Amino acid sequence: ARKIKENTNYFNAVTYNRKTLTESFLKFKDNNVDILTDEEKILLRKQIDEGKREEIPLLNEIEILVENQINQINELLKTQIKISEPIQELLNNSLLEKWVRQGKELQKNRETCVFCGSILTDEIWEKINKHFNNESEIFIGNLDETLRQIKILEKKLESYEMLNSEKIILILSEKLKNESLIFNTDKEKLRKYYIDIKEKIEKKREQISSSYEIPVFISKTNEVIDRINLIIKEHNEYCKSIEERKKDARNKLLLDKEKELFLSLDYTKKCETQKLAKEEKDRSE
Repeated sequence: ARKIKENTNYFNAVTYNRKTLTESFLKFKDNNVDILTDEEKILLRKQIDEGKREEIPLLNEIEILVENQINQINELLKTQIKISEPIQELLNNSLLEKWVRQGKELQKNRETCVFCGSILTDEIWEKINKHFNNESEIFIGNLDETLRQIKILEKKLESYEMLNSEKIILILSEKLKNESLIFNTDKEKLRKYYIDIKEKIEKKREQISSSYEIPVFISKTNEVIDRINLIIKEHNEYCKSIEERKKDARNKLLLDKEKELFLSLDYTKKCETQKLAKEEKDRSE
C-alpha cells in the first residue's frame, strides 16, 4: 500500500486506511477483476508517460502510374515506325542514327557540314528527311513527353516526406514504424521501376526500330498511406482526450496493484479481510 501511495506518477492519489483498504479488497470478493498482463501494463504506462501532442494533418497520396498508363507506355515501346526510304547504316547503328538526328537539327539551312565541311546537297537532305520523316519525329516527340512525365513522377516520389514516428503518440509509434517500413520498401521498388521505364524509353528513342516492354507493376504505396492516415486519425482522437485517458490508465494500474496486494495475502488473511470488508460495508449501509 505504501508503494502505491508513493508512486503518484502511475497511480491516482489515494489515502489508505482500514476502511478504504477493505473497500478496495471487497472488489475482489468474487474474483471478477483480472490481473493485467505485462504488455497491458506497458501500454498503460506509455499512455501515462505521454507528453503534450499536437494533431497531425493527413498525408496526401502520391501520384503514381496506373495500369492504363503502363499499357500506353508499352504500346509506345512496341510501336514500329515505318520509314519510307531508310538509310540502312542508321538502322544498324543506333549511336550513328542518334548522331545524324542531332546533326540534322543543328545544321538546318546550312550548305556545308559543320563537322567535315562537305557540301550538303539537296539529295543528301532529301535522303535524311526520308529516313527521319514526320511520323518518326512525332513519335520521338511522344517518347520525349512520356519520359518527361516519368521524371516528374520520379521527382514527386523522391521528395515525398513520410511522417516521423516521433510525432505520433507512444502507443501508436510501433504501428507507424511498421507501416513506414512497408512504405519505404515499396517506394524503392517504384523508384527502380521508373528507372527501368526511363532506360527503355531512351533506348527506344535512340533506335525507334527496336522494341521493348515493361512489366505491369502497381505500387501499393497509396494503400500504405491510407493505413497511416488511419493511425493519424487515431492519434488525433487520442489528443482530444489525453488527460482523461491518463486518468483512466492510472485507475486501471491502481486496481491491478490492489488486486496484486490482495492476492499476496495468505488464505486465512484473505478470508478475514473479506469478512472485515463485508462488515464494514454493512455498517456503512
